[in-house]
Amino acid sequence: MTLTTILILLLLGLGLVILELLVVPGTTAVGVIGGLMLIAGIWFTYNKYGSTTGHMVLGGALIVITVMFRLALRAKTWKRLSVQEEITGKMNVLEEGEVNAGDSGNAVSRLAPMGKARINGQLYEVQSKDGWVDAGMNIRVVKVDGSKIIVTSV
Repeated sequence: MTLTTILILLLLGLGLVILELLVVPGTTAVGVIGGLMLIAGIWFTYNKYGSTTGHMVLGGALIVITVMFRLALRAKTWKRLSVQEEITGKMNVLEEGEVNAGDSGNAVSRLAPMGKARINGQLYEVQSKDGWVDAGMNIRVVKVDGSKIIVTSV
């Protein structure tokens, strides 16, 4: 076993353990394979280069794994990896009588079958009863069901 092969085994093992921690936690297969690759790399080092080099590689692997676990368990690490933005979008909030069946407007975006339309001067998320309606076409409200506005092309 060459030094290059041993290094590849160790690096791939560490990479798979990192993947287990950060990307696919809970599957354990990736972590087990990574651990087995680390063990194989350390065993081959002892076997080929002797106990002194084997101890150094084992100590180095333990230090790297310990540092990885410490970094992974810190709250700041996960805060940096998580999404910090909040959702500002909202669904249609309709007051009673604001939009009624029979009101007309025009499609602002393509309704395929959902899209944006301007009705009574306000922008709403609407659903087309007819299927696809191109942007700019005139529409008419067929039905208002709670916050859902169903339209048809005129």
